[in-house]
Amino acid sequence: MDTLSEFQQSMPHGFDSIAIDIVGFCNAKCKYCPAGNDLTNKGKFIDPALFEQILQKLIEYRFYSHSTNFHIYCLGEPCLHPQINTILRLLSKYNVRTTISTNASIVPAFERDALESVDRFLISAPGFSQSSYDKIHGFDFEIIKKNIIKLRKSVEELSDGRIKFDLSYHIYQFNEAEMVPAKAFCNTFDIRFAPNYAVMLDKDQCLDYVTGDMSFEELKDISKEIFLGVLDQQIKDAPRNYCDFQSRFLSVNVDGDIRICSGFHRRKDPDIVIGNLITDHIDEIIWRKYHHPRCEKCIQAGLTLSRGYECKVYPDGYYDIMKENDFILEYLKDEKLQEKLRLLKLVRQYEQEDYKADLKQAIFNHVREYSLQPDIEKIAVNYTRFGLKTYQKIIEK
Repeated sequence: MDTLSEFQQSMPHGFDSIAIDIVGFCNAKCKYCPAGNDLTNKGKFIDPALFEQILQKLIEYRFYSHSTNFHIYCLGEPCLHPQINTILRLLSKYNVRTTISTNASIVPAFERDALESVDRFLISAPGFSQSSYDKIHGFDFEIIKKNIIKLRKSVEELSDGRIKFDLSYHIYQFNEAEMVPAKAFCNTFDIRFAPNYAVMLDKDQCLDYVTGDMSFEELKDISKEIFLGVLDQQIKDAPRNYCDFQSRFLSVNVDGDIRICSGFHRRKDPDIVIGNLITDHIDEIIWRKYHHPRCEKCIQAGLTLSRGYECKVYPDGYYDIMKENDFILEYLKDEKLQEKLRLLKLVRQYEQEDYKADLKQAIFNHVREYSLQPDIEKIAVNYTRFGLKTYQKIIEK
């Protein structure tokens, strides 16, 4: 795509996802994230007037539609913004829904009407102990736990329980054993436990790994923390002619500048900024976004994902053991426990084997035989890897 009109014709519903950093920096010290290595915009908070201009441009250019996933974070920690309630009210003004990702290092004084634009909070966690936080985020773990509880309770009260919470638990080699207490904590406070393998978000770091330019000492340190086998599988599966982020995602920084990717930090390569959404001609920005040489370099290295590719970030053990235990506890006194457990296994097999038609028929046969129609949605959505997608695959004609 070379121009705005070509973009609008090719993508009539706009970008799949838009991320705007309302804060230009993060106070966590994550060594595998560009935000932990790039302080170019340290101390910067987006001005609400600029934020409103950006929203207007996104709507004018038809970059945003109601099907777009909209985020007020990318590399910065949004809860540090001193005017976050004003920012959220602007989203409501333009009928834009959002999620908020936070490390829970600070709990803003959210106001009821401001939260009307928020659907979900995502809390990122590098483990569930002081030792794990010392290795990655650098925060006091006990304070973080207190902040999560405080945030959960205050938001629940202000939103009348409408806003959901996830704990995005980043799995490292050193924190696997902490998943059980982390999940128990989540169960106590009605937070969805969402474990996912930690990855190197810093594309320069990934490129050094792929090309062999990473120093031995750095590689040795990383190999003790990151599950490199997961990264290797992603590289193996990645297309060599397409990047989902380049094609369908838009990343905007605190100044209104558009980045080609959230995986590079500006300090190392100023060329990742391809124009300003407010001051520069949009056709020039579109052309640079879809013709940037850094993108081709990443694509050839296998550091991209194809559209619809379900990145294997959730550990199999979680679904094979922890989720199954949850299921058994819920249905322990159910007279149809055995039949429902069999249904669960059929649905998971259907998902794992790329939704084969014969397995779908086996699910239907089992549901009819044991009158399990009321249970299929709950089982599929709550106890499989890609819950909603899997349920939709089951019920689609």
